[in-house]
Amino acid sequence: MHGFGVQIDGGYCKVSFPIHYAIKVELWLFGVPLSFFGNQPDNSTEILPLLRKLDLSKSSKVHEVWQGQFEYPISNLTAYLVKVLRADSNGNSITEWILDPFARNSLGGELWGKIITFEVDEKIGLLRAFFESEKSLSKSSLEKLRRVALLTDIERVKIESARFSKKSLGELVIYECHVRGMTQHHSSEVPVRHRGNFSGMKQKIKYLSNLGVNVVELLPIFDFDENENQLKNPENHQNLKNYWGYSPILWFAPKKAYAENPLDWHREFKEFVQDCHFHKIEVWLDVVYNHSAEQDAEGPKYHFKMMDQDTWYLNTQEGEFHNASGCGNTLRCSHPLVKQFILESLQYWHEVMGVDGFRFDLTSILNRHQDTGDFKDFPNLLWELRQEPRLKNVRLIAEPWDAHGYDLGRVAKQAGWTEWNDRYRDTIRKVLSGNVGQGFALKDAIEGSPSIFGEFSLNYWPSLNFITSHDGFTLWDLFCYSKKHNQANGENNHDGHAANFSNNSGVEGPTDNQQILELREQKWRMAWTILAISRGPMMFVAGDEWGRTQYGNNNAYCQDNELSWLNWQESETNSKRVEFVRRLLSLREKLCRSCWISSSLTIRWFNSKGEEADWSPHVRSFVWKIENFKEGMNWWFLCNSYDAQLLFSINEEKSISWQWDSNNYLGMAQDQPNEKFVELGSFSILIGTTGEL
Repeated sequence: MHGFGVQIDGGYCKVSFPIHYAIKVELWLFGVPLSFFGNQPDNSTEILPLLRKLDLSKSSKVHEVWQGQFEYPISNLTAYLVKVLRADSNGNSITEWILDPFARNSLGGELWGKIITFEVDEKIGLLRAFFESEKSLSKSSLEKLRRVALLTDIERVKIESARFSKKSLGELVIYECHVRGMTQHHSSEVPVRHRGNFSGMKQKIKYLSNLGVNVVELLPIFDFDENENQLKNPENHQNLKNYWGYSPILWFAPKKAYAENPLDWHREFKEFVQDCHFHKIEVWLDVVYNHSAEQDAEGPKYHFKMMDQDTWYLNTQEGEFHNASGCGNTLRCSHPLVKQFILESLQYWHEVMGVDGFRFDLTSILNRHQDTGDFKDFPNLLWELRQEPRLKNVRLIAEPWDAHGYDLGRVAKQAGWTEWNDRYRDTIRKVLSGNVGQGFALKDAIEGSPSIFGEFSLNYWPSLNFITSHDGFTLWDLFCYSKKHNQANGENNHDGHAANFSNNSGVEGPTDNQQILELREQKWRMAWTILAISRGPMMFVAGDEWGRTQYGNNNAYCQDNELSWLNWQESETNSKRVEFVRRLLSLREKLCRSCWISSSLTIRWFNSKGEEADWSPHVRSFVWKIENFKEGMNWWFLCNSYDAQLLFSINEEKSISWQWDSNNYLGMAQDQPNEKFVELGSFSILIGTTGEL
């Protein structure tokens, strides 16, 4: 590694920063009193005294790297900032204070929702921390210094994770969740001090293991400022938040509010990973390497803008920020320095913190040319990350698009990555909405989308299948709302995707109509069944296993409240749904082992009469048979997406044992008096096998 930032090496701290156009660079070290981490009242101030200043010397005229070294202050809690002296366009001297983007720890984000700003008093030699009231939040607050790096020897904490045999990608069941949202609600029944943090997450691992989950994917945990959103909820006039966290300030340090003890976040996170591994669950992070929290030209300044904007950001020919992220700026990922920054961050979270995989937000940006911003024909960076020996066993998942481009099945495929398959998502939604002309698309989706990715190999699973994620409707809401209802987001319902391919089943929103409720239940069970039996890794968003609702909000990025938090009482109220999912995931495990991870299978498709499949637009019933010659077992799948029951004819010489019927919450299939003919209810799937499971 380059070792940029302040790196602890034995008894010394080695300092190295790539900063352009500077006249002088200094490192200022401040002492941090323990009282800083107490329950500070609003409008109070904490003083951090200056411990020392270190002049850095420019070691290279080409890269303009400023370096130095000092003895590691083991006995002190030490914060630091980089002071840069440079001249403006008129030759006037200006001073800028830079947050170390390579820092492993920071001050300023310890308490969720608390606004802390910092100000350096150079004359006296101290750093003032202001604990502001949430009511005082303004644009000027966000323009102040919001974070200060904290010197921490993370690598000293040694926690060995259990070694376990990881499953094939094709067998993975991924649970996408938010650290705070997982346990913040009082119904989580975790101690108050553990709510909304890594320690609270630990207490839900056994539940996830029993459900059949083998991957936990956390929405962004890299440090971000939840207070940067200045919109208000028009319904109650409360401040909205940056709840999801897709706006990173630091890439080696987490959101400190996700720890019970912000000084010990690394131990809490490692213990969470350790417990997951003990239960044979992988930990993935949703990572953002495509833009930063510095936003556009009018946004805050943390680091990259002051270190060298042209190195770190893509710019247009007019010198403005390229905005392929939709968030104001776009990192220049193909630049050697930025590429190395991304690689070192990944290595750190994998090797030091124990993370097993990474889902890359807006991955297409990583393939944009460092000069023009256009897509490149070959994904050099994605390929290099996949070939990196230190990331050999790490799962790499792409979101294959950005705000200005779409790339499914192209560049990430060339690099051997697995991709979020939004075409799978939309196809299954259309089928469940009763859309016509979806037959061949459904076939392709269930088989792993070979029309997009080509043929499978047992070592390459390109399609990550999902119907829902954090971004969009919950699974239950897909059958309750035909339109999005995002008024509470403060953007007049203009935010969020308009095309959701949802169907309210007869009435928009909640209803007491039993016929509509039963139809919604049928579609919900059918959706789960299709997802579970499709070829490839599957993902669902937290709470879908019991039918969580966001009342039609399909973009809850700003909702830090009960709309987003998991209400665990609902898991008890809807326990039959949770049990349905648990049984279904158990069946999926058997299907994966006997078929999907086998190289000796054939898939044949039929119509409801047992004849060769008919892909006419009006057809909404399908039959497919998976033949595994090695195991001598056949799997049969009967699918009826009509709104009326249908008679199926089956041509099978062997006796079929019916394993699953999505038409009831036990998933139990009744014996068929005539094996050649089967009657199947509306919006349901019947699964059977020849031979023992």
